[in-house]
Amino acid sequence: MDSVPSAAVNAFAYLQTNPRLHDWSKRPDVLAFDAEPTAEPLELAGPVLLGLDLTTTGPSTDLFAKLLDVHPDGEAEFVAHGRVHIATPQRRLRLSLGHAGYRLRPGHHLRLHLHSSDFPEFVLHPGTDDNPWLATRGERTDQRIRLGGVDGARLTLTAVPTKPCEGR
Repeated sequence: MDSVPSAAVNAFAYLQTNPRLHDWSKRPDVLAFDAEPTAEPLELAGPVLLGLDLTTTGPSTDLFAKLLDVHPDGEAEFVAHGRVHIATPQRRLRLSLGHAGYRLRPGHHLRLHLHSSDFPEFVLHPGTDDNPWLATRGERTDQRIRLGGVDGARLTLTAVPTKPCEGR
């Protein structure tokens, strides 16, 4: 089983290391959604929520979401993240990515990563009904989300108006 690796060498010092996440966007098992670059600063200040319909070919799955700041040179860094365990093969869910307190600079853009593992920060879901901590084998599963329309996936951000800074 080829898992999506955690970007942090030490999961307890994630923000201290500030890992770059650009390469995760190239993985075939990571969905990446990009917004347009901002012309003005964007102040994120509050809850970040993801609503979506998810189906899996397994009995259950995990879903990880990471919101990234993508720099003009292509580098990407962490803004917010969330995780949920889905205990049924199909579910409408709201996943909290916590609260953001982040300033996106002009020319940068937001990217959302969705994936089903974040190892070794989180134990791998085996793709079976087995306890993930005790599983001795794994099975491949496929996850699907609905895009577009009234019930399509939706990322909700809380932003505040920016004020020009004196002297800058």
